[in-house]
Amino acid sequence: MRSSFVALLSLIASAAAYQVTSPSASDKWYAGTVTNTFKWSRVNTDADSFCLVLVNDDRTLLPVNNQQLIATVPGSTGSVDVPAPSGGFPVGKGFRVNMVKSPTELTSILAQSPEFEIVSGTALFFSTTVVETCCSLPSLSLNPHVLYFAMRSSFVALLSLIASAAAYQVTYPGGGEKWYAGTVTNTFKWDRVSTDADSFTLVLTNEDRSLLPVNNQQLIATVPGSTGTIEVPAPSGGFPVGKGFRVNMVKSPTDVTTILAQSPEFEIVSGTGTSSGTLSATSSISRSIVVVTPTSAATTPTTAGDLNPTGSASTPNGAMSVIARASPVVIAGALAAAFMA
Repeated sequence: MRSSFVALLSLIASAAAYQVTSPSASDKWYAGTVTNTFKWSRVNTDADSFCLVLVNDDRTLLPVNNQQLIATVPGSTGSVDVPAPSGGFPVGKGFRVNMVKSPTELTSILAQSPEFEIVSGTALFFSTTVVETCCSLPSLSLNPHVLYFAMRSSFVALLSLIASAAAYQVTYPGGGEKWYAGTVTNTFKWDRVSTDADSFTLVLTNEDRSLLPVNNQQLIATVPGSTGTIEVPAPSGGFPVGKGFRVNMVKSPTDVTTILAQSPEFEIVSGTGTSSGTLSATSSISRSIVVVTPTSAATTPTTAGDLNPTGSASTPNGAMSVIARASPVVIAGALAAAFMA
């Protein structure tokens, strides 16, 4: 009977304690984000508040254990966004978050998360209510596996659509376009919607350190988002030459890990770009002017034979031969010139 009573007390105690619901063992936190989410459940007999600390048995990952994350968390909220500690979130496996009584009572653990991993990079979060409200599927007699994959594909497509509609989009340079190292500036273009940030920073990136020794090379510190295009001046030392370059639109010069949009990989080549102009051709028209000069000759009386010739034709006058071979327009022009002389 005593054993049963002790077991009952243990059951009651476990039911009355804080329980960590996120992160779980399969969840991840992200070192590149400003905050990571921590969630829990409680009952009304639990402490009104607690302190959050990060722990890991590996001192190479966490040199000082029980690293304080938040000094006082109200227990009734059920969720809190945990800001990065000084120096940022460490990266590695085997981390836990402890809910302790207070910053000075780290050994009084109210609840503890399972071991989870903190990875580099950032995470994208979308509310499932979007799918619940706008993507109801019709009633179909489908195999459960088929229905699962259909719903999953629709959900992924919806997330892609939401992301593309709500974010900056780089329109130039594209994957098949080039920038030129020999030019003073190169053009960068983008699309945006009204909900996008008012401004951003442009940085040049490349995974090949032989081409770009320092990644995230700043091109322009502040670009107004509403302009849609900008001429990008060469960085100090000029544009590097090679393949695999990208231009990132990031939040600010001090927050280059928050990427608003990214161009496809493109090439920077030596030399200057040639812009296609309008080809103009000039056609010249040759004009021939035939001038008829009257020939001075002695006046001879006109005879009947002259009016009604019966003999062989006389040799034509040279000037008249030229006129005869000319076109009617030329003849008319020549006659007009002779008349006006």
